[in-house]
Amino acid sequence: MLRRPLPLVLALGACSAPPHDFALLADARSLPEAGPGVSFALEQRVGAPAPLVLGFTLGFEFVPLDEEGPLGDDWKRAFAGLTVRGEDEAGPHAATGVTWVRTDAAVQGLDTFGDFGGLYLEGGYDWRLAPGFATGPLVLGAWLDSEGDRAGSGSFVELAWRLAWRF
Repeated sequence: MLRRPLPLVLALGACSAPPHDFALLADARSLPEAGPGVSFALEQRVGAPAPLVLGFTLGFEFVPLDEEGPLGDDWKRAFAGLTVRGEDEAGPHAATGVTWVRTDAAVQGLDTFGDFGGLYLEGGYDWRLAPGFATGPLVLGAWLDSEGDRAGSGSFVELAWRLAWRF
């Protein structure tokens, strides 16, 4: 009976860290279409070459599209990458990594619907609201190539407003 929860307790103990080593990120998105979307991500601090903080981010984004395509009207994006920011919660930040997109309808920058894989680069600026909380604008650019039997590639730019909760 004690053996089963032991790995879970050990894993949770290994995840405990000093304050501000983890972050929950949420943003309100305005593109690829002119509709609201939401993105959630977790960031784990992986290094701190003074005065910078390096982190690993894993997240998911969802945007309902205005136009319905053959598969529906959703835009979904999963992403994983490295982030860099200053030690302070306020200030500039940047990230780069890999991304996967499934769009149910054609959107600006992508000629067709379907699955796409590629790279992203983002940058933004955060203002500190309170200890552990920051907010600010975010700009993301991505280059994608279609997967499967579809041909084509494309790129897009997203604008977002982000809320970061670091703990």
